[in-house]
Amino acid sequence: MGKKILSTILIIIMSANMLIGCAPLSYVQERVENAINNYQAETGVSSVIEEESELLVENIEENTEDSIEEESEADTEETIEIDEADNSLFYWEENGYDNEIPIYDYIVEEVKEADNNDGKVLNIWSWSTATQDLFESAYPGYEKIDDQTGMIGEVTVCWHTVFSEYYTDELEMALSKNESVSEDECIDIFLVEDIWAQRFIEAGYTIPLADIGIGREDLSEQYGYTQSVVTDTQGRLCGFAYYAAPGVFCYRRSIAKEVFGTDEPTEIQEYLKDWGVFYNTAGRLKESGYYITQDESRVFRAFTDNRDLSWIMDEQFQYDEDILKWAFFTKELYEKEYLNETSVYDFEVPTNVFGQFSATWANQYLLPYTYEDGWGMCAAPDSFYYGGVWMCVAKGTQNESLIKEIFINLATDKELLYEIVKSDTFANNRSFMNEIALDDTYCSDLYDGQNPYKVYCYVADTVDERVVCKYEAECEQYFQEAMSYYFKGELTYAEAISYYEEKIKENYPEIH
Repeated sequence: MGKKILSTILIIIMSANMLIGCAPLSYVQERVENAINNYQAETGVSSVIEEESELLVENIEENTEDSIEEESEADTEETIEIDEADNSLFYWEENGYDNEIPIYDYIVEEVKEADNNDGKVLNIWSWSTATQDLFESAYPGYEKIDDQTGMIGEVTVCWHTVFSEYYTDELEMALSKNESVSEDECIDIFLVEDIWAQRFIEAGYTIPLADIGIGREDLSEQYGYTQSVVTDTQGRLCGFAYYAAPGVFCYRRSIAKEVFGTDEPTEIQEYLKDWGVFYNTAGRLKESGYYITQDESRVFRAFTDNRDLSWIMDEQFQYDEDILKWAFFTKELYEKEYLNETSVYDFEVPTNVFGQFSATWANQYLLPYTYEDGWGMCAAPDSFYYGGVWMCVAKGTQNESLIKEIFINLATDKELLYEIVKSDTFANNRSFMNEIALDDTYCSDLYDGQNPYKVYCYVADTVDERVVCKYEAECEQYFQEAMSYYFKGELTYAEAISYYEEKIKENYPEIH
């Protein structure tokens, strides 16, 4: 892509920067340059960026004090050929697989002995019954009393489930009083999603796992990203995930056979191996009357889970290049009408949609409704995860030794790990899941005899360290909302950025 297009995008971002007051100009320039260069190299897509430049440059140039030289160059769209003979991306060989596992740098924490306190009630807060169901079916020594209580030894386990969108608000209110209530009322463990985790960690409601006797070496078989989500700003591990949720791309075998002449995962993987190929594949599917996937929200996960920057740092907006690349790429998918634009949460996946970005939980909630069509599974163009549950130790607990025992059991007890897998979930233990991936008894009828854990294991190993902040939930929500207006032509790109930042400032006036 020529300098004209790059310069125009820089004008767009710089103007948004000066008008709205986001990150320093030099920083924004560098991030956008990297984003555009990498975006071009990976996708070969350019038409949307040039089109956007023609719409915005007139209005924005007058707000920019810097003079940026524009050069005219012919804009050609790169065609990316698929090497159908190269199946090297499909990771699994006869004796296992070989892929590069990300290395995470954390501080070496001092691991303390868990207090042998004698709490008689263990209070666990959650927004669903999934963890309670696991305890009732498989946790060693757990005895169910009724729908809200059980026993582990002499300790009564009380489940507090808030089936509401206000779970996090109710939880925060309860945690704020946790050190002043009686021992029997004190929250001991509370469950969070990734987008909520740092909100509670930074507020000081959690105890680092090292303080209850659990070091990272005790959880060395866990997938790295699951720990990065709950690592605080001092590098301390402040939560525990008993399962992972690697993201994949599930496709209809019937459409694959019709359009590509094969439905074999090793061959279909070549049509999805990077974003440029994905884009070309979407065009080929459109010519045959099919959409490549449903909507932009799952594309968002696949693009952005590996970003290097959090949304906000030191109360300033940050724009990671993967976020920008997602916006450019998805706008092009909309312009070309490659997306079906139905909700990804519809149980009935439309029959004219080739596939969807998915995760382990989709086996239960989405895919069975279209089982008769037959499914295959590949890795997405980028490794990502979608979903998950993290257990945090509440400050004020009097059950440290029992909580330590629970976490270690959930991480290592084979009977529990098998139960997790039986529930169509992916246990957070690398060695155990590698065994499952190489066990033919786990080949799935849903995936026409394919063992999906081979793909899940590869993806879980290659998801990068997750960068999250305490504003994660709101930033994800409002950025996607703003960009949906941009994709549909209701806002320009600069207006969408302004909309997003204003929404965040309404909730958090300290952000600038």
